[in-house]
Amino acid sequence: MRQVLLAAVLSGVFCAISSATSLAGRTLTPVRRAHTLNNRELAYRSIAPKRDIQLDYALSVHHPPAASVSFTAHNGLPILLLEDLDYLFESVLCSENVNNHIPGTMDLRFASADAFEEALDTWTDSGTFIVVTSHPSCNIANERGAWTVMATDGNFSQRSIRLTAVPTSMGNVGRTCHVKYDHSGVEFWDAREVLGLSRRAEQDDTQVFPFEYQSTFGARLPLFPPPNASLVPASVQNALKNVDIQIACLDCGLTSNLSVGVDFEIDLGDTNCTPSPTQNCFALNRAAVNFTVEDIVLSAELELFIGAEYTLSTQFDVLKIPVGPSFKFGTVIEIGAFFGLGVALDLDIPASLNITYGSQLHALTGAFASLDLVDGNGNFDPAVNAGGWDNVSLSQIPFRVNSGELDVISTLALQPFVEVDFTILEVGATARITLDLPEVDVNASLHTTTVNRECNPIGDNDFESFKDAFTVGAGLELDIMASFVVDMGEFIGSDIPNTWNDTFFHHEFPLLPSKGANDTGCFVLNDDPTSTTGTVASGSTSVTGLPASSGTLLAAASAVPSWNIPKIQSYLSASGQLPSNVNYGQMAQATTVPSDIKAAVAKIKTSSSGSKSTPTNKSKSNAAGKTSSAFTCWQSLLLLCLVGSWSVY
Repeated sequence: MRQVLLAAVLSGVFCAISSATSLAGRTLTPVRRAHTLNNRELAYRSIAPKRDIQLDYALSVHHPPAASVSFTAHNGLPILLLEDLDYLFESVLCSENVNNHIPGTMDLRFASADAFEEALDTWTDSGTFIVVTSHPSCNIANERGAWTVMATDGNFSQRSIRLTAVPTSMGNVGRTCHVKYDHSGVEFWDAREVLGLSRRAEQDDTQVFPFEYQSTFGARLPLFPPPNASLVPASVQNALKNVDIQIACLDCGLTSNLSVGVDFEIDLGDTNCTPSPTQNCFALNRAAVNFTVEDIVLSAELELFIGAEYTLSTQFDVLKIPVGPSFKFGTVIEIGAFFGLGVALDLDIPASLNITYGSQLHALTGAFASLDLVDGNGNFDPAVNAGGWDNVSLSQIPFRVNSGELDVISTLALQPFVEVDFTILEVGATARITLDLPEVDVNASLHTTTVNRECNPIGDNDFESFKDAFTVGAGLELDIMASFVVDMGEFIGSDIPNTWNDTFFHHEFPLLPSKGANDTGCFVLNDDPTSTTGTVASGSTSVTGLPASSGTLLAAASAVPSWNIPKIQSYLSASGQLPSNVNYGQMAQATTVPSDIKAAVAKIKTSSSGSKSTPTNKSKSNAAGKTSSAFTCWQSLLLLCLVGSWSVY
């Protein structure tokens, strides 16, 4: 079998809608390589068809090459890249038949007699060879074509050579092929447009250009109902048709630069092979995908609204954005990179509820994840690797109940993904890395009876209480998953499955201020000041930690409770001292202390420096909107999940 190596290296930037669409839907077009004067002389001396050629592709003729295709010829069938000799021609004209899949002619008129005679002698001696060119009269606009030359005839009076040629597929040009796609430089201007001799300088197509996007998704990005229903399977749409659920990402924004690599190695069958339901005409011997972070800053706050009682479990994509121009090489291969968002829900909600939470994340250069699906012999042997996330930093936007009853069992995951879609000889597939970041598990139950700071029923030795408190376990599960889906045709005769996925990284950590999904604590809601039992003290509107009907979660241990003043008075009267399990600092600030215990309270407040004597300031920082935390590397990745935006492979 002929072997074709397709190695595509995409260095791209995943961005929000407003930035990504600047290149979306565009396809790289052929561009002719610039030549120095020395190279032109060398090309003249090497006018013969060659064993190796390189074809370049760019965003326009004014941009440097963003992709290149290198061919090694079949034995006995060398390749002539006609555009490399453009400076030798006065004109190139192809007959209409050349582009209609039947034999035709190519007439090449030379500028000098020497070049004409050298070409005629060389090409006649070469016999049969392949011609590749992008000249407008010879092929479809903005594409290259290939022809097998059957005869070479010269007209000395016109300094013209006529090639009799038969069209052939670009996939038949060589026995090996190497494709490189470097997205990072597609929008930078080429030195060839600079005046002077520098315009003739060779363009270094290995140069890496800095390239990044900054964008936001606006104040409110709808996630459900999805903004693009075409991405949601019909079965999911039917299941969600009458569901009163809204999910949105508030103030989602990102600055992101990711390098993406795709590497294919393909064995092609006989040149006369025709793809059919029973044969592919190729075998995929290598399929590797890698993305590496250059810099990512993500920010988002998720809002979940449940209008009524629901039990629901589903998963779907809500957004898929092309990033940069796609690359198409004849019928051999087509490659496109995308950034997208998905949502996964698993809800058990007994009543209406509106909650918000979020994070901000900064990931530095070096973090990566990679996927290799087959070994060197074409056997399906997936291997996944990830690392380098140690320097990720995170700040969390507090968990907030805006309305409704926090009595839920729920899992909500925002799933940014990066994928490469490719089609090889009529078989289409998708390789995707998904960040399940994070999967948020909330198990919260409302206490309908008065409880103490531990959410236990009031006992004989309890003097503080909360009317509305919650036992909450809330945690984040950070998952990174690799998947491979064949969505058109199939890899016939191979052991490559049509679908495959693997969760190769998993980490759990608490969603502040809880201790974790499986370690519950007692919480109240903290927002606007609310009157407690007893008379509110003068100036107490600045008291932090006052419970409210809606607001951010605050540990009951730090919140302002209601005090059973008569019970405290009785305890003092009976024992001669105040009970020790009361926060008298909060009492003195939040209420008017009765005169018969005022002196004792003042004495304890003055002598004690413990946590019971001074109101906590923790809730103040929470109410401000964001609580900074130092997390380990993977804990920090929580934002990648919470973020409705992953700015890409």
